[in-house]
Formats: sequence, structure tokens, C-alpha cells
Amino acid sequence: MAATVPPKVAPPKAPAPEKAPGAPEQRAAPAPDSPDAPPDVTAPSTGRIARLLGWARGHKLLSGIALLGLMGCLTAVVLVLWPSGDDAKDTRKATLPLALEALDRHDHTTAHRMAKDLSSGRGTTLDDYGGAALVLGTIAARQARVKGGEARDNYLRLAATYLEEAERVGFPDRRRFEGLVLHGTVRLELREYERSLTSLNEALPLAPTKRDTAHCHRLLSIAYENLPDPDHESALHHVERALADLAPTAAERRASEVRRCRILLKLGRLDDCRGVLKRLAPAREGAADDPVVLLLEGQCILAEARQLRQSLAAAPGVPKSVREKLEQAHDLFRFAEEVDDLRTNVTPAAILLAGRCAAEMGEAAHAKEDLDRVRRFYPQTQESLAAGLELGELRLAERDYGAAAAVIAAVAEEAGPPQRYSNAYVPYRRLQDRVSSVVNALAHQGQFAAAVKVTPRLSPLFNRATALRLTGENYAHWGELLQKQAAESDALHAPDLAREALEKFRTAGENYEQLAREVFATRDLPDALWQSARNYLRAKDYARAAPALDSYARHEVPGKNRPDTLLALAECHFALGEFDAALHELRECVEIYPRYPAAYEARLIAGKVYVEQNKLNEAERVLLEVLDSDVLTPASATWRESLFALGRLLHLAGRSSDAAARLEEAVTRYPDDPSAPWARFLLADSYRLEARRELARAEQSEGDLKTQLAGRARQMREAALEQVQKALESIQSRPSQVLTPLDRQIAVSCSLARPALLAELGRDADAIGELITVVRSLQSRPEVLDACLQAAEAYRRLNRPEDAQSTIAHARRLLDQLPADADFAGTSASSKQQWQTLLDWMQKL
Repeated sequence: MAATVPPKVAPPKAPAPEKAPGAPEQRAAPAPDSPDAPPDVTAPSTGRIARLLGWARGHKLLSGIALLGLMGCLTAVVLVLWPSGDDAKDTRKATLPLALEALDRHDHTTAHRMAKDLSSGRGTTLDDYGGAALVLGTIAARQARVKGGEARDNYLRLAATYLEEAERVGFPDRRRFEGLVLHGTVRLELREYERSLTSLNEALPLAPTKRDTAHCHRLLSIAYENLPDPDHESALHHVERALADLAPTAAERRASEVRRCRILLKLGRLDDCRGVLKRLAPAREGAADDPVVLLLEGQCILAEARQLRQSLAAAPGVPKSVREKLEQAHDLFRFAEEVDDLRTNVTPAAILLAGRCAAEMGEAAHAKEDLDRVRRFYPQTQESLAAGLELGELRLAERDYGAAAAVIAAVAEEAGPPQRYSNAYVPYRRLQDRVSSVVNALAHQGQFAAAVKVTPRLSPLFNRATALRLTGENYAHWGELLQKQAAESDALHAPDLAREALEKFRTAGENYEQLAREVFATRDLPDALWQSARNYLRAKDYARAAPALDSYARHEVPGKNRPDTLLALAECHFALGEFDAALHELRECVEIYPRYPAAYEARLIAGKVYVEQNKLNEAERVLLEVLDSDVLTPASATWRESLFALGRLLHLAGRSSDAAARLEEAVTRYPDDPSAPWARFLLADSYRLEARRELARAEQSEGDLKTQLAGRARQMREAALEQVQKALESIQSRPSQVLTPLDRQIAVSCSLARPALLAELGRDADAIGELITVVRSLQSRPEVLDACLQAAEAYRRLNRPEDAQSTIAHARRLLDQLPADADFAGTSASSKQQWQTLLDWMQKL
């Protein structure tokens, strides 16, 4: 990328990328290529070095001459940069004119000493200070030219710092153009293209000669072309002005024409591009084999194939005319790779573009082979990043989700921050869109394990807040998927899936918590806190949800989610056993938002809290407020839950008649509700208790009243038996994988309640038959002892004492066989020791 040097301004070298924090250094060509344009490359790659060694071995005489020439160049550099003996002894007092004079004659030691004296002296003026900064910046920029790697970048940064200070304070008289161009050039080499444009655009109208003007136009063309989101129109304008303002040398004209052709390709002006290629072809003997021209020609044909493909969009597959052009472009890229030499370095671009042609022809295997070759042999280049992106998209299309995630994550890390991103194959916004598309596709396919491998590594391609938000979203959706799978899974796998879902929700909450810290001073803070608290609640991690909710309450938009916040806080306090704190939040919700739907849900939760505090009257009061309101209807979930809750409360309070009325209403209105089996079991127990009361009254009555009361008791027992049977059938009709632990416990309780009711109805033989089935199904649970005891009592009522004793002995054996961790406390009214004592005593009867 040749450039004519204006007075006292060094020509720009190839803009080399700086290594971004946390990412490998990405090497850029002096004028990068794009999907539709060849790179303007001058630095040899690893492949070029291999060719150079091979050429040297075959041309020993020429290589010797080249070595002597190289040594001469190095000697010249040393002589230029090393001060002469007279200069080194210059001890004159520092003045700005003397410092500039020393700088112009490349006496860097004197210039540096004087500039330092001027910048630190007491009587230094602003002009002296700005001039000293210019001198120091110029020396650092010159030193960068003879350095390599990290040292070069460090000198460039130092130069940029000095020159920025000189620009801020003011350049010396007649040095403003020089300083602005040098500052713009340094920023260009640091790949800070937007900052470069500021200085170069300011310098352009100050150019003293046409050659200086042309030089500025060339630099501006490079900067506009290499912006994170390139401005191709401006880049074309400046490259054409560079050609028009000065009769360039053959090398300068060719470099500008190559750039113009590349930009025209990006703008889709293929006819104009063809015209430029015709001018380039005869530029030198053998130009037909020029790899740069071949690459441009291939890209022009590839663009034509895409346009033709678009016009034939309705045609299935790859139309013949399109395939012919793709094959022609592919052959040109392969030829460009073959004839590439040390001066052009187009091989990475040729391989990448050949891979694109293969992909568009539907030859995915060949495309992946080319793209992978670019990734392996030309890492940290623009071509490697573009190849990685396309390789990830191909892997995604093949549903190789793990490989797609790995390569896309690597691409995101390689891209680095937008301030120094330059890749003409993939503009920055386009890169963001395509990476986002892959991440979204992974999530849409339910491949959250792959998606969360990418999202934490998206920074700095996206800012850290965006990466955290995407990670939190994916973990939350992953938790939802696992939760759904747990509900549909069998009893063996459901608990593990449910636990894993809670872990994903917890991780989502952690990511949103980090996001809240990241966006603390922005308006996004409330939403981050809310999402964090919400996911902690879903994870049942109430200890971490409560502080997030407290923080959200302090930062939320007034009144926006206040009722829901109070409810969530109350849920946390309730789960943590902080009943008074829960009631405080619930009262505020009810008093400040009395007719909000949340206020009625708050009453429902308050009822649960009062039950825990054994304040049953208060619990009944708040539940009746829900049921008697004119805001909610029986279609409301809160109304339905309150009805079931009131029935359970009345049963707990021993008010079996009132409980039966509410529970009967509940199961009649909502027979398929998940709470219905429990409600039916409690309803059956309420009927059973009422039957006992009727029998107690019958014993104290005589005549028809006694008969009537006994008949009513029998009817209630039969109704209880019916409800137990319906509850059992309801649970047994559900898939086993959706049953909750409560459902399974209710099924066991119903299995024991049914034979007990049959016995109370005088049907001991039927009761024994069912109890034998229960004993067989519950041999590893403590409830089996209750079943054996019922069976023994039924045998005695039938005057079968031997069977009764045999059943008791069987119960004693089962007791010894129960697991050591059997849950007696949760399933039986007696402990294991108490059962041993009871059964031993009964065996002696």
C-alpha cells in the first residue's frame, strides 16, 4: 500500500491490530479485504516465509545479494537513528526552534533532550509545550517503525499520547498540518480509525501542496474503508480524489486502482469494477497472472453469481447458470492461491473465498475443509475470523451444536472491542448480528448447554452487560425446559431433572445479579434486579431472592411493580419462617392496593401465614375476604385456591360440617384441579367425622330418631367411601411422571382409608381383601403396619383369632425388614420403638 510521503511526515505502515485485553492479537492487512473485495496486502504470511526459504535455497547468488542489501538497509537505519558525535555533544540551551531543527535532521538525542527540557521547564509557554509534545511524539513514531510486535505498539501508543496532547494544546506555527497527519497516521496504524479520521479531515484543507493533498486523501480512504462499519462511499470519494489531485507513480496508481476496485465491489457497482480491472490488466507484463487481479476478478464473478441467484430465487437448488459462475470464480481463487508470491500475500483470502464458493454450490464438506484450513494456518487474521464465523454457521446448519458453539465463541473473543475492530470481510454490526443469530438459533433449538458456552465469551464483541443478559436469559430458558421435562418424565428421572432446573434458575439469578452491578448507574438496573429476584424465587433460593427484591424496591419506577414486589418479598419471608415480616409486606399490599388483583393474592398468602401461626380465625377472615369480593370471580385462580385453602383450614380447625360444605363446593367446581384429590380425601374424612357424631347422637336417642341418625351416619360413610375412591382414581389416572410427592402420599392414605371405611360399614371381608393388596404394595413403608393392624382387627371381628395372630406376626417381621431410614415421623402416628412394643404385646394376647 504505497503512499507518497509529505514533508517531515512518515508514510503510514500497514495498520496492524492491537491485541485486545483477554483476546489474541489479530493481524490485519494494510488495507483489509471484504466478502466482495481482495485485500491490499504487503506483509508475508507464514506460507510466504516458507516460499522465501525455498527460493533462497534455489537462488544462492541472488539470496546473497539480497542479504547484502538487507545489511545495507539496516546500517542506514542505524545511521539515521543514531546521533552523530557532534549532535550528541550539542549542549545548547533548549529552545523550540533548536528542538525542531534537531528533529528535522534526525538528531533524536538532542531533540528528545530539548523537548523534555521544554516540557518540564518553569518558563515554558503553551507554544513550547505543544511543540515539545510534537517532537516527542514524532520521535516515538519513528522508533515504532524499526520495532516489531508489542514494542512497536507501545511506541505507537506513546506517540499517540504525545501527539494528542500537542493537538489539544496547539502545534507550532507551520507545523499543524505535519502534526495532524502524523497523529492521524499513528491512529491509523493503531487501528483507531474513527480517531484517525478526526485528525486527517482537519489536516486535509491545510495541505500545502497537491502531493500532500493526495496523501491525505489516500489515508482517509484507508480509514473510511476500515471503520468497524465501513463508509464505502466516502472511501471511494477519497481514493478517486487521490488519483485526480496528483499524477501518481505507476505503483501508487496501481495501489489506488486496486483499492477503488475493491470498494466498487463492496458497493455492488460491478460494471465500474470491470472497467477498473481492464485498466489493471495491462499494468505490467504478466499481469494476467497477478494474484491480486485474479482475486478481484474472481470476486467480481462471485458477486455476479449472487445477483443472478437472487433473480432466480424461485428456482430450486443451484441453477446451472449460477453454478457455472461459481465454478469460474472458484477456479480463479485457486489459481490466485497457486501464483501467489511474497509481494501479494493473497493466499488466505483466496482459500476463504474458494470455501465460500463451495458453500454456495452446496458442497459443504469442501467448504468446511477450506475454512478450517484458513483457521489453522492463518490464525489471528481477518480471513481467519471470517472463516470461523462461516464455519460456525455451517456447523449449526448440520446440527453439530457443540462445534458451532466452540468456533463462534472463539470468533467473538478474537473480534475484540469495536474501537479497534477492522475486518472488511465482516463489518462489525454484521458480525454482531450473525453471532447473535447463531446464539438465538442454539436457544431456539433448545441447545442451551451449547448456547451458554458462547454467551459468557461474547464480551467485548458485545458489552459485558449484553453478554450477562444473554447468559441469564439462556439459563432461565434452560431451567424452564428442564422443568417441563421433569413434569413429563417418569418417577425415576423427574427428581433429578427438577433439581437441575432449580440449579439453572439459580445460575440465571446469579448472572442477572452480576448484570445489576454492571448497569448500576443506568435505567436498566431495576429490570436486572427484578429478573435476578424472579429467578432466585424460581430456584427456591429465598435467602438470595430477598436482598435482590429489597434492592429492587429501592430502585424501581414508583408504583410500576410495587404490588408484585410486596408479594414476592412476603413469599421469601414466609419461606424463611419470618412470619411477622411477611405479614408486614402483605398488609402494605392490601392497604395501599386494596382492589388490585395482587391484593387478593396477598390475602391468600396471609391466610397461609396465619395458619402457620395457629391464628385460624384470622386465616378464615382473610380467605373469606377473597371469596366474598366483588372483584374476583370463580374463574380466577386466586379465588379457586382460596376456596380449597378455606376447606383445608376448616378441616384443620375440626369444623367438619363447614369443611365438608366448602370442600364439596371445591371438588364440584374444579374436579380436575391438581388440589382436588387432596380435597376429596379431606372431604371423606369430614364425612367420616360427621358420621361418628351422628352415631354418638344416635346412642343417646331412641326410636325413629336413633334409626334416622344411624341411617344418616351410614350415608355419610358411604359418601366418604365414594370420595376416597374418586381421589384414588384421579391420582391413578395421571401419568406417573407428573405425580408429586403429595399425590403419592394421598394415594397411600386413600388405600388405607378405603378398607377402614368398609370395616365401619360392616364389610370386614371386603376390607380384609383390600388390606391384603395394600400390605403387598407397601412392604417397604411404615404404613404397612397400619394395614396389618386393621386386618388383624377385622379378623377378630370375624372371629378368626388364628388369622389375626398370624397377621400380627407378619407385621412384626415386616417391622424388622423396614429400611433403617424409614420415615415413621412423617407417615405414622407411632415411632419404630412404639410399634415394636405394641406388636410384641399384641402377639401375647
